[in-house]
Amino acid sequence: MARPVGIRFLTAYAFTAFVGTAGLITAAKTADGAEAGPLMQPQICSAITTRGSQLNLPFCRIAPSEPGSVHSDLTVALTATTSPVQVGGYRVETENYNGTYLPPILELNAGDTLRVRLLDALEAASQAGGMMHDMQMEQATNLHTHGLIVSPNNAADPTHGNGDNVFVSLRRGEWLDYSIKIPTALPASILDGTAGTIPHPGGLYWYHSHIHGLSAMQVAGGMSGVMSIGPSDANVVARDADPIREGKLTSDLRAVTDTSYLMLRDIRLNTSVDPSDASDDAPAQWVRTEDHNHCAPSRSDQPLPATTDRKGFCRSPKDANDIWLFTVNGQRYPTINIGAGHNGLWRIANLSADVTYDLRIVSAADGSLLPFDLLSVDGVVPGKPLLRNAPVSENKAVQLSTLTLMPAARAEIYVRNDAQSAGSRTYFLRTGPVSTGSDPQSDGDNWPEIQLAKVILEASPKIVGERVAVDRNLPYADPDNRHLFVTLETAPAPAFPTGCVRDIDRSMREHRRVMFAGGLTPGTWRVQTDLMHPPQPAGTYPLQQFAADKTARIGPVGFDAYLDSAGEVDWSGADGRPKHACVQLSNGHGQLWELKNPTTELHNFHIHQMKFRLAINADLTANGIDPETYVAPVNAQLVSIRNEDRQGAITWHDTLPIPANGSVFVVMNFDAQEQIGKFVYHCHILKHEDAGLMAPFEVVP
Repeated sequence: MARPVGIRFLTAYAFTAFVGTAGLITAAKTADGAEAGPLMQPQICSAITTRGSQLNLPFCRIAPSEPGSVHSDLTVALTATTSPVQVGGYRVETENYNGTYLPPILELNAGDTLRVRLLDALEAASQAGGMMHDMQMEQATNLHTHGLIVSPNNAADPTHGNGDNVFVSLRRGEWLDYSIKIPTALPASILDGTAGTIPHPGGLYWYHSHIHGLSAMQVAGGMSGVMSIGPSDANVVARDADPIREGKLTSDLRAVTDTSYLMLRDIRLNTSVDPSDASDDAPAQWVRTEDHNHCAPSRSDQPLPATTDRKGFCRSPKDANDIWLFTVNGQRYPTINIGAGHNGLWRIANLSADVTYDLRIVSAADGSLLPFDLLSVDGVVPGKPLLRNAPVSENKAVQLSTLTLMPAARAEIYVRNDAQSAGSRTYFLRTGPVSTGSDPQSDGDNWPEIQLAKVILEASPKIVGERVAVDRNLPYADPDNRHLFVTLETAPAPAFPTGCVRDIDRSMREHRRVMFAGGLTPGTWRVQTDLMHPPQPAGTYPLQQFAADKTARIGPVGFDAYLDSAGEVDWSGADGRPKHACVQLSNGHGQLWELKNPTTELHNFHIHQMKFRLAINADLTANGIDPETYVAPVNAQLVSIRNEDRQGAITWHDTLPIPANGSVFVVMNFDAQEQIGKFVYHCHILKHEDAGLMAPFEVVP
């Protein structure tokens, strides 16, 4: 395969010169294997606080983007390596970044540029014991900045692009310098704003390997880390009718807010050392195969009693040496303390390749659930951008007592301890159980019930004054006539590139259906994409009466069907390979997509370069669908799709569960220049993506 001009082979000397003589690989120290050690934070490379230089991180540097600029370049070196890491008290060899299970957290502002030098130093996949990438004997890798609305920068040959470009494929010894600018002026319409521009949404994002066929193994081993856009506490905002008083209350609230990153991961190990005896270097071997019934009971109708000792792990009933660790920041069952009169801002990211977490904070005393405020989901505050000087509607943060995070999902929650209490209180951060199948005989996964961490709310006997309510930190849109919202009736037929299937025809009230389907052999998957239209241009109809334009059908095919003999996506659709779905930017606002799952297990939809929201009845009606005939899927553990916005806050997503045997309607806004390019949509249960459940996609000007 011809190598991209931007990719170079790197000697050890050259890479050391980049990061400094202090060395590249810095293992993150972990707590003892003994339970209930204090939760520790990963190293932070920050363009906001410049803590990167204060921590003397050899793989991170911060510099002005240009002399006198208020914006920064955050440059980080990541070596993808097969090496031992410390996790939960054990020493185990995995695929990871920089020889650690906890890569650095990257903090940037809108306007900053993320520069990553990624070096592939991985062992061959056959030596590592993982899946072989279909087209490469060496273990390839690349990088994806998950959730960011940034340019893929594909260039004429997409494998040359150094933006958020998942079509790069680095081989061992090769490196690439990525350059990703965080936008300052996205059209507000991407979040349904009516006019103007907004900075890139501030919140929690992450970066991870995205090489087809190897994603699950590489992410499970530790090739992923957290990113944050904007100050870490920016979404902690007080609520008050008086703007001047509100500013003072916000400052006071942030002063008593303790911010913690919580990175959730799982890893299956074979070891003769019990977790309670594991301390830093206990020997263990990574078990790379998955058994989704590894621990029992794990179904929702068999919850574990509060006294069950599953503190950060569960054990196979068939083999005492076969354990499954569930870690927070690489620690097994740490303790999270919230001080007297303080509140905890927990920035939680599900970095597991496949596991779903159904989180709640459970009282050790009586099993009751501690409520918390939801500040953001998938990097975005729930709601629409506000127009400056416009009347502000009710913006109170939504309060929850449970939170489901599919693989790749993130959330910021606010846990309060600023009410008067005579004594300290103990809780458990607990997950599950979660079943992703439609019934016990399905092929779905059964994720176990685990106590992830101990939570201590310290006694607060001297609280004085009122308790401040928490608001939603919605962005304000700045005027910009280039991004005025326009209602689209019809779109001219664009001259699409060769290999494109046409876009939605609004005069026909079409919507796009993306169906995740089973493959031709067990354990494989395919995607089918259709353009659906009602029987008549006017009126509303049951969904069953809609028809597909068969000339615009793609699939069902697995992702490998798009690859040429060199293992690269053939965007031309030549030699019998399938064409791909395309969107024209001028036709991109408010597109209705139907995410259909006819299989017996849940899937997890993700699309790059995008945020989307659940469709409401008005969206369905506008596209000819009778809302009363659409029965939204309901999974009590995961999400009631129809009622998610019942508390008045539109929630934006970049991942979304699609329950078994169900369909979910979402609204996509392709409005930003940064969305132009070639990328993918896929299931973010990575074992599904690796097995074909992904499709290429293109946005054209």
